Amino acid sequence: MRPPMVHGAGDKGNLKQLFSIVSKGIPYPLVRFKNKRSFLSVDNFCFFVEQIVLQHAKINSGIYHLSDDETLSSNEIVNIMKQETGLKIPCFPLPKSIISFLSKIGDRSSVFPLNTWRLKKLTSNLVVSNKKIKVELAIERLPKTAKEGLRETIRALKQK
Repeated sequence: MRPPMVHGAGDKGNLKQLFSIVSKGIPYPLVRFKNKRSFLSVDNFCFFVEQIVLQHAKINSGIYHLSDDETLSSNEIVNIMKQETGLKIPCFPLPKSIISFLSKIGDRSSVFPLNTWRLKKLTSNLVVSNKKIKVELAIERLPKTAKEGLRETIRALKQK
């Protein structure tokens, strides 16, 4: 089983860091980057595991990518965060060249929140297909859409 980033209550990764920036009202500067990423809500992850355990005798061995059905962009994630927090944070679309330069400054400074590694994580594409596991387990629909799972994670982050 190969999941992409799994998110849910208690998330401590890049999603939490992005949420902390958005919730502070800091304008989002990465609007010009267009990307798509696969995610997996913890609820959908548990659903997959439960189905695998229940149907293990029928499953062929192999590599199975687990993911939500839809992909999301960083811009969509920030918009959902803004909706869930009710904040009217403006977007500040800096040119990609300036963002890239600033991330290199972040590589040399622990104070600056953006570095090249974080920029790549926030703006690169990472899309996987869950079709193989869904066909194998005869799953038509996951319990949660990508946006529903993300909204639940954001609500949990908001409570902390």
